[in-house]
Amino acid sequence: MLRDVYGVAVALLMSFGLAYFALAMGLGTFAERRMLRQANVAPSVDQNGQRVAAGSGERADAKRLFVLIPCRDEETVIGDTIAAMLAQDPRVYVFVIDDGSTDATAEVVRAAQVGSDGNRVLLVSRVAPNVRLGKGPALNAGFAALQRFIYGGDGGDIACSDVFVCVMDADGQLSPGAVSKVLPVFDDLSVGGVQLPVEIRNQDGLVAQMVQFEFWGYSAISQFGRTLSRTVSLGGNGQFTRFVALEEIGDEPWSRSLTEDLDLSITLAMNGWSLTTVAGAAVNQQAVDSIRKYIKQRARWFQGHMSVSLRIPQVWRSNKLSNLSMLELVSYLILPFGLVLPWSILGQVALYDFVRWLSLPSFRDSSNTTRVFLFAFAYLFSFLPNFALALLYWRRSPNASWWSAFKLAHLTLVFNYLSYIAAWLGFWRLIRGRTAWDKTVRVQEKSELSTV
Repeated sequence: MLRDVYGVAVALLMSFGLAYFALAMGLGTFAERRMLRQANVAPSVDQNGQRVAAGSGERADAKRLFVLIPCRDEETVIGDTIAAMLAQDPRVYVFVIDDGSTDATAEVVRAAQVGSDGNRVLLVSRVAPNVRLGKGPALNAGFAALQRFIYGGDGGDIACSDVFVCVMDADGQLSPGAVSKVLPVFDDLSVGGVQLPVEIRNQDGLVAQMVQFEFWGYSAISQFGRTLSRTVSLGGNGQFTRFVALEEIGDEPWSRSLTEDLDLSITLAMNGWSLTTVAGAAVNQQAVDSIRKYIKQRARWFQGHMSVSLRIPQVWRSNKLSNLSMLELVSYLILPFGLVLPWSILGQVALYDFVRWLSLPSFRDSSNTTRVFLFAFAYLFSFLPNFALALLYWRRSPNASWWSAFKLAHLTLVFNYLSYIAAWLGFWRLIRGRTAWDKTVRVQEKSELSTV
């Protein structure tokens, strides 16, 4: 009886995992290619025969983008990030939230203020006891400063409907022209949020290469697939939102969750806003460079995802979500509890059964041809998703060779075990009620903008 239950559980988990992967990769590839084709359509012309950029309108110049950058001890990277954001577009303002830094972060920001034209840089200093409470509270402090800026008239006569908010990490940099590609998306008044695909800059080590393979491969492609249900997940870097959509939530739109970005995504979707992404633009950032840092970071992400998954009943009952949006969000939210944790155990049992089967007389006594065929079948069946992922990653990565994509796809097997460790560690932290926000340490580097 127990064996039958185990067999059914393995079959169900494999079916769910393969179906989710196939849908995410297939629909994502289709959606990205369609968006790229639309972006390459010849520009229209006005009545005077002048070229008109896609998504531009009479209020295009009235739009303002306010970038919120929560910081804690970021003196090594914050200066380059501010300079890069100001260079993106003259409609960009940068609000840096200093969350109790003990280094020269504030001094670097003040120096950037002096060099900015039109007071486009603002330093929001957090002091005890309202300090180091997590990224969500820091963003809320920045949002409060933004409200004072707008309603106090410091920014001139700005209409709330023309205000948009971008959340960036201290090491994040947008690809050239990203702002001009994102802002027109908000011409669709149903769009409440836009998330850019994420690239990794420091791809020297194996861990960073694997993070790039994950972010620029599976994660980015699946996000494009989610544009069809309008439920793209917002991230903590390269996150764009409509100001009035945030105000609709309240004075503190970001929660204290360890994944405040995912929590915000759920809230916006349940409020009836569409969440999407764009093709041909990206945000790039540093990756963790060691296995220990990788596990620590992913444990925080898993813990946050698990805590937000407790909102599934709210999503299920929401009357502002379409059936497709509701099903996609529920499927995404159950992944840690419904797939990762169970498969971390059942998958190893299945592997044990396979190894034990190799020792059976029926296999040992079979011909060499039969054994080669069975091994080849098992290999192809097990790694078919990896082959597909390697192909997709290779196609959307001009600087990656097929061999490197093939190698990284197979190394995902090893990194899956690191994810299992991180998932169980995140679950353990969740049940113990540990909610400390572990900050990712940055390293000094030469600034390089993405060439997407």
